[in-house]
Amino acid sequence: MANADSGGGGGLDDVPRVIASPALVQSMLDSAQVAKPVVARALGLLGRLREALGIDRFLRMVALLQRHFSLSSKKVVAAGALAAGAAYFASQGNKNRRKHKARRVAVVGSGIAGMGAAWALNRAGVDVVLYEKKPKVGGNAKNMTWDVDGEKVETGLAVLAWPDKMFHNYNCLIEDLGVEKLQHDMKFFVGERDAAGKVTCAFAHGRPGWEPDAAIKEDLRKWDQLYQFVKRVNAFFSPCSVPSMYRVSMLNPLNLIPLRTLCRLYGISDRFWEFVFVPIHTSTFLEIEMDTVPALMAELLNEIVPFTETPNMRTWKTHSYDTLRKMSLELPKDNVRTSCGVESVRYIPRANPEDGFDVKVLDEDDEEHTYDAVIFACSAQAMNRILHGKGQPLPGQPLLPNQANGLNNNTVMSSWKRWFLNGLETTLLSHTLYTTDRDKTFERGTAHTNATAVFPDEFKAEILDEYCNYIEVDARNPRNLENSFVISSWAPTMQAPHLRGKLPMMVTYNADKKLENVETEWVSTSREAHPCLTMKQLASSTTCWPMLQGARNGQTYFCGSAVLPANGHDMSFLSGLVAANELGAPYPFSHDPVATGDFERMRKLMLWFWA
Repeated sequence: MANADSGGGGGLDDVPRVIASPALVQSMLDSAQVAKPVVARALGLLGRLREALGIDRFLRMVALLQRHFSLSSKKVVAAGALAAGAAYFASQGNKNRRKHKARRVAVVGSGIAGMGAAWALNRAGVDVVLYEKKPKVGGNAKNMTWDVDGEKVETGLAVLAWPDKMFHNYNCLIEDLGVEKLQHDMKFFVGERDAAGKVTCAFAHGRPGWEPDAAIKEDLRKWDQLYQFVKRVNAFFSPCSVPSMYRVSMLNPLNLIPLRTLCRLYGISDRFWEFVFVPIHTSTFLEIEMDTVPALMAELLNEIVPFTETPNMRTWKTHSYDTLRKMSLELPKDNVRTSCGVESVRYIPRANPEDGFDVKVLDEDDEEHTYDAVIFACSAQAMNRILHGKGQPLPGQPLLPNQANGLNNNTVMSSWKRWFLNGLETTLLSHTLYTTDRDKTFERGTAHTNATAVFPDEFKAEILDEYCNYIEVDARNPRNLENSFVISSWAPTMQAPHLRGKLPMMVTYNADKKLENVETEWVSTSREAHPCLTMKQLASSTTCWPMLQGARNGQTYFCGSAVLPANGHDMSFLSGLVAANELGAPYPFSHDPVATGDFERMRKLMLWFWA
């Protein structure tokens, strides 16, 4: 049999005629040409990866990943099953989800996510009712009134500033509401306490005459190399021309590598991790268990709080609660129901199955109201109790399984799909891990005015005058640290000449023994406020929760930190806008292209099967 060319090998007669058709051959050649840039790009990344890490570190990382996945075959199988399920839902999803223009919506939870959803829906003319179990709306946005020589001064307590170069939609909200804002340097001071109780400066932003020791300097140089590497990898998998927190790609290998591991591959010392990195960034995320943070987060963390320059952020001229208050004032007074939690939500099929459900919301006062849709912006535990009757009951209330949760009804989905979604939803809600579940450091914060109790004498005046955070680390046990937010040093309401320096104001965590005999102004807990930054929860938020958004015939959505890969006012607020948009509320900041870009990225992150 003659060859078709002189290069040897089988000719076209060796294959079926249909494959040998000229049109198909040309199509295959065209596909190969299209694939060339993709392959070249991937090979280029591998080359840069090896160059950036160094050949030894590159080989160690490859071995680490091989070992991880060889020991995690169950995880790989589970991931494959999830991918198969995702592919099915991606192809079939539109048959089981409808985008509604709701006339009446219930929002459960009044933090920035729930308030954002209610605010956007109300502006769109939707009759929206906001349920909040606490006496006051606002979630983490707490404020306090201090007595300064007989004058009442209000400051924030928990949410104190935001990185304006990243919070594009929150910036638009502030402008829209007319909330006054200021820029401020947010300087951190880390003290190291030895066995004798003596405290030395381990790290400080912009401290005159102070420099880190040679070892920390070398670690900072290596950290910069790591940061530049992560930045290049993130840019490859998630190109973006402006700073954005929403550049998430499931193909990015840095999703699978803990940042602590990458630091070790770069030769960054454990001392730097324990006495610089963790103390600085716990103030942002209120957690010290940061070994599980994915490596791709290094870019975002360094952009928000860099080590080699003083962080500059934006703050409110009053406090963060002012934003939530102004948003709530736009809602009809009777539609903001504080001290009114939700006991259960039932989904009753309408006469025409195509019309979905009547959503019945039963509150703690045993009043049941009917809505077209519901948005959950509360904790994972509360969602599980309300939807599935699982978790802790309300005080004085029996815990009953909710048999009408909308995923047990034959009118919308086939039985196996209902079973799958029902199980997925309650599994995710039952296994959401909050920072206080594994680390009690930031569970209880105490507001007080006794600087002598928490600051070393040699640094007290300096800290009170210059620094927004003081973190003291026990050299014998670095996991034992105390954190004081120094409010009086920079809070705008305390900067008037007749007030500045008159009264120390701190919110201190994990210094209970020092504060035993101190008169405290306020005590707060942060349970169910901050989900853990783990690779598992990052994966669930980007691969599993999109299956559940709108699963009940497009009448139930979830927003807020419980279903997101991280927490923060911009991210939570934006998640509320996405949920409201799915129920008919137009996106409010389309005039700003940068904010709009983040909205579209967040929408795909939350709804990637449907967006």
